[in-house]
Amino acid sequence: MTNLDNRLRDLEQLKERGTITEDEYQRRRAAVIDEEAGRKRGGPLGTILKGGAIGCLAIVGAFIFLSVVIAAIIVVTMSGGGESHREDARVAYEDGSSGTVETALGVKNKVTITKISDPAPTEDQLFQPDAGYRCIALDITIENAGERETLGGDFLLRARDGFEYEPEFLKCAGASELNLLLHSLTSGGKTSGVLAFHVPEAAEVEWLKFDPNPFAKGDLYFDAP
Repeated sequence: MTNLDNRLRDLEQLKERGTITEDEYQRRRAAVIDEEAGRKRGGPLGTILKGGAIGCLAIVGAFIFLSVVIAAIIVVTMSGGGESHREDARVAYEDGSSGTVETALGVKNKVTITKISDPAPTEDQLFQPDAGYRCIALDITIENAGERETLGGDFLLRARDGFEYEPEFLKCAGASELNLLLHSLTSGGKTSGVLAFHVPEAAEVEWLKFDPNPFAKGDLYFDAP
């Protein structure tokens, strides 16, 4: 039995006992029906508002979240918009190789592979590649070659069979890629670290990619011979 049915039944009982007159019964009955109809018209919003302060906070929180999402979309669009002339840069995958790439808003990074260790040493018993795999270690230096502040970037290694690998630090000793991925650099600033990739023993490197901004054009590729 619904709440409306219960309230109407109570009014019927009051009328039968003579507690209220017929006119008062009709007025109360009409008021109860109108009140229940108003609640139904309120829908989900009405239900939220009946929650008082919590309901209002929920609405405000949803509005703030939506505003942040919209603002983020606008920022990403503006940072990548009008940058179609940015091109990928390509250099050799070898010791001492370096390349410079410019992405949205004039952010410019120079990346140098100081040394390639393939396979990387595995003397540390705590960090060992899986059976049938090897570790490739790359000593990398990133330099802010522009005027705007930079914040590292993402690295990806691709093998000639099409498989791609992200940096690995649990199975390969000496990895310190956080210095490269999350290090803020002002103009002229540098940071260095070791990237390690856990790949099959038979995998042949095709390229290493540095992506300073996943939302805009302009990546740096180190192409293997």
